[in-house]
Amino acid sequence: MGKYANERLYTETAVLRLIATATHPLLDRIEQLEAQIARMRKDSSNSSKPPSSDIVKPKATQSKGKKKAGGQTGHPRHVRESFPPDQVDRSYVYELEYTTSLEPLEGSE
Repeated sequence: MGKYANERLYTETAVLRLIATATHPLLDRIEQLEAQIARMRKDSSNSSKPPSSDIVKPKATQSKGKKKAGGQTGHPRHVRESFPPDQVDRSYVYELEYTTSLEPLEGSE
């Protein structure tokens, strides 16, 4: 080997050492981040953690659809038929007493 080959070998070795010293902290950081990811991915299904410690994602809110309420257009309405008069024993009439004020109703003390 000549003088030029030795100088080139020395230079290449120095460059490799520089690269190694520059990448060492980066490799350590990658190792730390991978360990952090592994810790964050743990839940009750893949570790000894209790299910109550699992992070619960909030349910996606349902957007109001384009459908209108009610039955299909053109279909006949279905209603419960009334009892025939001979099957009715008694009937009651109820009156709703209400007020718009915050005062109590008469007789409700």
